[in-house]
Amino acid sequence: MKAVVFGGEGAIELREYADPTPGPDEVVIRVMASGMCGSDLHHLHGPRRSESEIVIEGHEPCGVVELVGDTVRPSEAHVGDRVMVHHYDGCRTCEFCRSGWTQYCPNEKTVYGGLNGNGAHADFMKVPAHTLIKLPDALSFKTGAAISCGTGTAYAALKRVDLAADDTVAVFGQGPVGLSATMLAKAFGARVIAVDVESSRLAMAKDFGADHIINAA
Repeated sequence: MKAVVFGGEGAIELREYADPTPGPDEVVIRVMASGMCGSDLHHLHGPRRSESEIVIEGHEPCGVVELVGDTVRPSEAHVGDRVMVHHYDGCRTCEFCRSGWTQYCPNEKTVYGGLNGNGAHADFMKVPAHTLIKLPDALSFKTGAAISCGTGTAYAALKRVDLAADDTVAVFGQGPVGLSATMLAKAFGARVIAVDVESSRLAMAKDFGADHIINAA
């Protein structure tokens, strides 16, 4: 398969890799869309990376299940499922892993796509089956890729503050994550104040349902 890696200092390389095969509790997805997160730019434009630091980039994955491991339960995945990927794995036994917050695992955390696990800027991606989230047929693969990181990050933030319909929330910054927070907060029923320094971003926030917009410049 072909895959994209970042070498730092602006270096991008298209490489050939062997097609992955799943372990017992893993799946291989055929990547249909892979988003470019702002944090990927640290790997692209940061210091030169050694060969041991280089992995396949892309932690906003969305695709179709191609292969399943021997112990993957039918309730977890079938070949042909349309899926998003929550791009973290952990020790699976600590309080964070057991409560669904694997990104906070202090023990054996794997981050697929840019840190220490291969990601989705490739034809295929291998991940644990428990990281999959079914993608509804009504949503495109590009939308699924956005949800996998940026929109998911916004949703997690609103869940952390236990946002309710009688709340007012200010969202500072109306980039992809901020706009997602604005849109989702309105879906929760809250009153939303969108803050940014770019008039075009604020116009988008208004279109996404913001009750008030403030240009912080």
